[in-house]
Amino acid sequence: MADREALAWFSCFRFDQPWTRELEDEIRERLLDRVIDGLEVVGLWAGGELCGVAAWRIHGSTDPVLCRGDIVAVDNARRRKTYGRRLKLEMMMAATRAGAAAISSRVHRDNVAMRSLNEQLEGVEEDDEEDPNYVLCVIPLGVSERL
Repeated sequence: MADREALAWFSCFRFDQPWTRELEDEIRERLLDRVIDGLEVVGLWAGGELCGVAAWRIHGSTDPVLCRGDIVAVDNARRRKTYGRRLKLEMMMAATRAGAAAISSRVHRDNVAMRSLNEQLEGVEEDDEEDPNYVLCVIPLGVSERL
């Protein structure tokens, strides 16, 4: 129950990044309910406070096995502490353990922090044909010094 309460208070919405409203709503209102459908969720805690959240889904029925990275979010009060990187690396390690060949994610075009992190982790971007405000990023997995 503490997790649900912490998620209800999680704050990642920023006025200068309007796409974060939908993300915050997803985390606060629907995230734990999606675990039933196979979504894997991890929280990053420090001093009893929820600092960040990551969520992903392994698609084991595909060949090769893929991981869909749905969420990497850091609480506004905890930004710029490498929590986002730690969460993304945790996602990558879990996906690797599950045998995934890559992680795919959809990132808002103006989300400079996540796009930069994905680039550092050897991600490759392409335009999202369904929505010009987003890019699709694929990070290949395997043996790498980035982990």
